[in-house]
This record gives sequence, structure tokens and C-alpha cells, in this order.
Amino acid sequence: AVSYSLSRSGLIHLHQTIEDSAGIIKRGNKIIDSILTSMRGDDIDSNDFIRVSVKEIIHTAISSYGYQAPEEKELIHLRTDIDFDLYCDKDLLIYVLFNLLKNSLYYQYTGGFKVEISTDHNNDSNLIKIKDYGPGISTSKLESIFDGFYTSGKTGGTGLGLHFCRRVIEAFGGQITCNPQEGKWTEFTIS
Repeated sequence: AVSYSLSRSGLIHLHQTIEDSAGIIKRGNKIIDSILTSMRGDDIDSNDFIRVSVKEIIHTAISSYGYQAPEEKELIHLRTDIDFDLYCDKDLLIYVLFNLLKNSLYYQYTGGFKVEISTDHNNDSNLIKIKDYGPGISTSKLESIFDGFYTSGKTGGTGLGLHFCRRVIEAFGGQITCNPQEGKWTEFTIS
């Protein structure tokens, strides 16, 4: 039999890694359950809603997103000086940000590409804006992008991402809109 020696700090690190992995699996299962609930037309469960800092959630999402390459993270520019609290399910909000980020990064090979994520407010709403400088969305497709199973030519998509994002944001009492300029940029605003 082969035996291994593990220091106390190594054991603590191993335990933390196992706990982190279990948390990722738990959050993944919750998101899958929420997507299936949404597809059935049921409401998203508000039992896990808590008050969270939007700035903290954005930074968590950006640091934990599964980038294909380290260079992708350098394409993201944050302007989150304005912070506000949001009563929501933080895992589902992170999933929404992941989905919007994934959609944006699909077009990263467009010249001059970058993603700007910012927080703002106007007279009656707090805002999260995700703007990418990719090819933009044509106005003819704009009415359909939040429909279930709608895709716009991207390979590997199911057409469920933006539909689910809208259901989640509406469950939080907000709305998500898209304002593109074809050939220049696309901006999603969560209010």
C-alpha cells in the first residue's frame, strides 16, 4: 500500500476545495431546476432571495466565469462605482451575468471588441448595463431575442438563455432590455 503525507495546511486547502466544489454543484443544480421550472411556465422560487450588493455580485461573476482563455478576462472593463442593493437570488443573478457575458464573448474576434459592465441609476431605477462592441443585433431580430428557443445563427446555442434571463429578472421585480446598434455594439440593460 502507498501512503501519502499531508500537512495541516494542505488538508485545510483540500477540505476547502471539496466544499467549494460541492457549492458549485449545488448552485448548478439550482440553476437547472430554475430553468426547468421556467420552461414549465412556473414562477421562480423567491425563498432564496436575499439583499445583495450589485457591485459585489458583478465582481464575483467576473472573477468566477469560466473563461476559455485568460486573455478573455482582459476584454472586460468594469465601471461599478455606483453600488446598490438588490433583493434577489444571487446565484440566479450570477447566471444571468454569465449568460450575457457568454453571448458577448462569442463575438470577441470582432475588431476593437471589448465588453463594458457598468452600474448606474436614473430617476426611478437602478441599472446594470452590459455593452459589447461586437457586430450588434439587427432591429429585425430585436423583437425575438427574448423568445424561448430563438437563436440568431450562433452555433451551439439552445435559444433558452435570454428567455430565462428575462424570467429571472422579472421574478426580481425588474426588467431587461436590449439596445443595439447594428455593426457597432449591443447593450443589455437590467433595471
